[in-house]
Amino acid sequence: MVAALLAQGPIAQAGDFDGALALYKANLKRPSLCKRMLGRARLADTGDPRALEILVASYAKAEQPRDQVQYLLVNCVTERFHQEEDLLLYANWRRRQERPEDAWLWFKTLLPQYEAHGASELVALVRGSGNVFLRCAALEVFSNRQDAGLLAMIPALAELASASGVARAVYLESLASALAEFAKLRAKPEFRAPAEAILRCMEEAATLPRTRIVMARCLARALGVKFHFREAARW
Repeated sequence: MVAALLAQGPIAQAGDFDGALALYKANLKRPSLCKRMLGRARLADTGDPRALEILVASYAKAEQPRDQVQYLLVNCVTERFHQEEDLLLYANWRRRQERPEDAWLWFKTLLPQYEAHGASELVALVRGSGNVFLRCAALEVFSNRQDAGLLAMIPALAELASASGVARAVYLESLASALAEFAKLRAKPEFRAPAEAILRCMEEAATLPRTRIVMARCLARALGVKFHFREAARW
């Protein structure tokens, strides 16, 4: 319900910063999550840079239910502030929040970065040595925008999968999901090498059984079939 209300768009007159700030502070004291988030939305609707700084700073101090508040706060901010002048603040925000739980923050703030400056920073993040959840958030930006360059990168990215464990699972499942976003190209020659790279990763002994299932579902979507083979050779 809260997400639906926030998605309705601006609910305040731009420029009424003082009034919005007073309402924001008052609503933060309310027990209702809906009221607290509407106070944040009212402040964000002013479009004032001071509002952005206040809301970004509040992320680390989010009250309970913390996960939901942070998720909704990120949506509230990024749906209203996505201009060039906001990108530096977003970059600093990401640098201060580098837990796996911050992947949604990374995804939502990297979208305007991609729109404004292209893929170079995201490529560096995906190829980097940082937290795998955050690397996959950057990967999801490519998938979300169906960037054709991602399809060509999949074979090289597949070689960067971790040797084992959760990091490998998260990375390979995201990579297979990315392939599925290009299902409309399945008959094109450029689709073959990425698909084969995914299959090679699937058949490796280090790939967890649950990841094989996820990869099989993604391959089924990518190839437009109903069966979900968990053995690479059967594909």
